[in-house]
Amino acid sequence: ATVKKEQYVGSWNAQREDSKFNMQLNDNDEFFWNYSDGKTPQAVRGVGGVDEDGVLALEMNDSGVMLAQTILDGSTMNFYMLGDDQGTPPLKFTKK
Repeated sequence: ATVKKEQYVGSWNAQREDSKFNMQLNDNDEFFWNYSDGKTPQAVRGVGGVDEDGVLALEMNDSGVMLAQTILDGSTMNFYMLGDDQGTPPLKFTKK
């Protein structure tokens, strides 16, 4: 199924063990990514986009691009990092 950018716009939260993730995707292609492992929070921002197959590309402040295959189901998103050959389960984001 073809996805639309509008389906991604909003604030998304995920948690894995002690790590918390927040991803804010804006309709002007700006994004904010916040990560905390309970010790040192990290925040990046940049521009991003999604293609019709659900591949999300987040270009982070000149520090590279994070690519993920995403699968949307209503207000949930499974977020698989591209290039991960470790079989890591997806981050399971929920839209606020």
